[in-house]
Amino acid sequence: MVSRMKPAIRSPRRLRLLLFAILMPLVLSVSREARAETSEDVGLWLMLMMEGPIGGQQHKPSKFRWWLDIQPRFLDDVSGVQQSLFRPGVGYALGERTTVWLGYARVRTKSSSGASSDEDRIWQQFLWKPSFKKVAFQSRTRLEQRFLDTGSQTGWRFRQFLKASWGLPNASRFSLVGYEEIFLNLNETDWGQRSGFAQNRLFAGLGMKLSEQGRTKIEAGYLNQFIDRAAADQMNHILSINLFLNF
Repeated sequence: MVSRMKPAIRSPRRLRLLLFAILMPLVLSVSREARAETSEDVGLWLMLMMEGPIGGQQHKPSKFRWWLDIQPRFLDDVSGVQQSLFRPGVGYALGERTTVWLGYARVRTKSSSGASSDEDRIWQQFLWKPSFKKVAFQSRTRLEQRFLDTGSQTGWRFRQFLKASWGLPNASRFSLVGYEEIFLNLNETDWGQRSGFAQNRLFAGLGMKLSEQGRTKIEAGYLNQFIDRAAADQMNHILSINLFLNF
């Protein structure tokens, strides 16, 4: 009897720890916003996220995987593309729920004045996908090396992403989705990166499976992006629509 009760006791504790990790950065960012002047904007972010195996056979799947996400981002009251992102990568499965990744990203950003800048990134990440009954979690720890055409130094940035999906009891194709991602700059650069807290993203929305096995799904909802800046901080209210294809 005791051995059967252990998972039921431990799972709530893990849930509380993960929820605390998700909510704590939000509390810190809100307190920071209260002390600083903040400008606001409205936007639309679209993402196509694709992932699949490299090689392998039907009865012996490959541990190597490929990754590609493409994102056009509209800001300035959704009047135009403010940023475009193209991010491929390759990964290796350490286990059923853990994967390590290495990749590249090309980012073009357009400022409100109309000037454009190009950024190249090299990124490494550790992805962990545990599940607890009807709640699926995802933890993504990412390290980036950033290179901008406006300077010569390399910017190092740390990102921690936590996501939870709750399956709806009477609608198996639908789920409530929430995630938070915190960005920390690890150094200063000649192109303007400052060390310390950089930004926070908080999302709440609805997910829907487009296939029976859930390999194709869509998530849509509200994304709050808070960016720490030297002058006025920035808060963006974004409609986020994400399409996931898992091959």
